[in-house]
Amino acid sequence: MDGLLHWLWASPREAYPVEPGKTSLEISPKAGEINVFYLARYTPEVSSQIQRAKYHSDWTTALGLARLLRSLDRPQQWSESDLLLVPMAPDPKRLATRGFHLPALLAKALGRHWRIPVRRGGLTKTRSTPEQARRTRAERQQTEPGLIVWSPPRQNPLAPVILVDDVMTTGATLRSAAQAINEGGSPVLGAVVLAYVPAPQTGQTGALAKAMPPRPGSGPEQSTWHHRLWERTEGMR
Repeated sequence: MDGLLHWLWASPREAYPVEPGKTSLEISPKAGEINVFYLARYTPEVSSQIQRAKYHSDWTTALGLARLLRSLDRPQQWSESDLLLVPMAPDPKRLATRGFHLPALLAKALGRHWRIPVRRGGLTKTRSTPEQARRTRAERQQTEPGLIVWSPPRQNPLAPVILVDDVMTTGATLRSAAQAINEGGSPVLGAVVLAYVPAPQTGQTGALAKAMPPRPGSGPEQSTWHHRLWERTEGMR
């Protein structure tokens, strides 16, 4: 019970140092750019927690990350009353293995905080694809046409959409989702991600995974962030 009360009353932004920011992503020459708001840069501590949640199916860490995103204030430019939060489409095979979809948890937490309904299941993938964490930036940019499909809600099918994902690296996945939604007639106002991976400086090459810390189990799992997240969520299983 003490852990649950600590979770409910403590301020996540005070416990976890985050640096919210904003970047832009071009969807297409016709649609132009959208703003992408992020809670933190993809630092070793942040990445270790995201990897723990996704690749080790750690429900406790996933809940902690979802609650952490609630510390992000709603941008003033998104003041419309008929908005929809739409989590990124899950990979069908990995969803069956993990039992949960981190972007959906993030969207649910953010929807409660911002009082915006969530369109879960609006985006689907037509087939399973390789894990993005093991692909280079060039490989990530190569998206398959028709891989992501948009199913608008029956009520207000043209409602403006805000996309939600866990990590943005090249923006290719967000771009594909936004294009699918635009083709269905709905505007995409922007996106929210938990962490943002800036483009490498000139001269930096190689797979993105080489620059990232190893998956939990060889050191980063013992980080301060993990222990703080565990303390926050120990009563929420």
